[in-house]
Amino acid sequence: MTPKQYDQSEGFAELLEIAGTSLAWNDHSFTALIRTLQPKAEGFDLTPGDDNTVGVRVFASAFPDGLPVAGDGFEDGQGTRYRVTHIVRTPGDLTINFECEVSYV
Repeated sequence: MTPKQYDQSEGFAELLEIAGTSLAWNDHSFTALIRTLQPKAEGFDLTPGDDNTVGVRVFASAFPDGLPVAGDGFEDGQGTRYRVTHIVRTPGDLTINFECEVSYV
């Protein structure tokens, strides 16, 4: 682990302790940071279509048996579901960003 990765890991772990949300995927629990994403600008669309889109950021090491793919879903303790629509991963980064659509049960 490089010094930059170590600093990133330490800082993100602290952030998860403060603002993290417990989620489950295929009976596997992990903690993630959830943030609201800006709706995508669509000049032809008269209604905001992406207001239910959030970013779910998590340590890649939270998935030792393989990563979720588009179409998979996470769930929190209140029954909120997060369906993965897009995955953003930067080489050398210890975290993964999942763009998800939210649905409430």
